Amino acid sequence: MFVEPEWVLVIVLPPILYSAAVNVPVMDFRRNFKVISSLSVLLVVGSAFGTVLLIWWLLPGIGFAAAVALGAVISPPDAVATTSIGKRLGLPPRLVTIVEGEELVNDATALVLLRTAVAAIAGTGYDTNS
Repeated sequence: MFVEPEWVLVIVLPPILYSAAVNVPVMDFRRNFKVISSLSVLLVVGSAFGTVLLIWWLLPGIGFAAAVALGAVISPPDAVATTSIGKRLGLPPRLVTIVEGEELVNDATALVLLRTAVAAIAGTGYDTNS
């Protein structure tokens, strides 16, 4: 059985992100925004391009854009598991807030990277109607 990606983006992802957003205090998110944004953008892009280099080395015939698309799919970490383990271990509240905030933004970073790679594969620009 195959599920269309649009269904996942419309039905599955929003409740997960909403649940994570409800748990993050807004003031703490704003206070730690610089750290959260640097983690969610730099680490996701860095791990995606690290994956690209590994894929390119293992599969030299694959195109760069296809390697970037694959890297974008597997690069965002599962912060939900990290948050739950961190709370059980008694990590400091600021660190838990940073991880929860990073959880909200890293998926968006990976989706933008994926969309850019898919557009490069297709050889077209972004669809302005969406």
